[in-house]
Amino acid sequence: MVGFAIEVVKQFPGMAVWSAPSIKPINHEQVIAICEANSKLVVLEEHSIYGGLGSVLAEIAAERMPICICRIGMEDRFSEYCGLYDYLLKEHGLDHDSISKKIHAFISS
Repeated sequence: MVGFAIEVVKQFPGMAVWSAPSIKPINHEQVIAICEANSKLVVLEEHSIYGGLGSVLAEIAAERMPICICRIGMEDRFSEYCGLYDYLLKEHGLDHDSISKKIHAFISS
């Protein structure tokens, strides 16, 4: 998904991509440094937005460095149908076009 994220970010000059291959252990100081260097943060996850990386970053930011965070991932619902990977990405709003629209809306807000 990192390659996919890099492709989406190319549409947004000045944005950077950080990869977090695991949630724990999380480097709190690095998260704070990222928050301090940016006015907004987009977290892209290929699973639920609840209890994942976006949640961890939001908790750390809330305690130390408030920042606007957009969590993009699967909402708390089941898929309507089973299907191929590309179909599931689109159904859950994780395809290129859906992610681009969400980021554009977030940055514009």
